[in-house]
Amino acid sequence: MAAAPDEDGAGFSLGAVVRLTGLSEHTIRAWERRYDAVRPARSPKGTRRYRQAEIERLQLLRAAVEAGHRIGDIAALSDREIERRLDALPGPERRP
Repeated sequence: MAAAPDEDGAGFSLGAVVRLTGLSEHTIRAWERRYDAVRPARSPKGTRRYRQAEIERLQLLRAAVEAGHRIGDIAALSDREIERRLDALPGPERRP
C-alpha cells in the first residue's frame, strides 16, 4: 500500500517518509537539523509534515550518499545540481 498525505492535505508523516525513502527517522531528522536538507511544515501539534517535493529531495540525497557523496557536501546544493552529479557517475551508481 502506498503512503498518502493526510486527508487534510497537510503532507506526509515522518513514518510515511521513512517508508517512501528507505531512510531512518534518525537520519531524516539529522539531515534536517544539521544540514537543513529539508524544511518540513509543522502541524498545530508540532509534528513534521512533508510535501512530495521534500520526499523526492530526500530520495535524491539518499541516492547521492549511496553513490559516495558526503551529505555535508551536497545538502546545500539544488536538486538539479545533485542530479547533475549523479548523472555524471558511470553505471549502477547513477540515480534511480
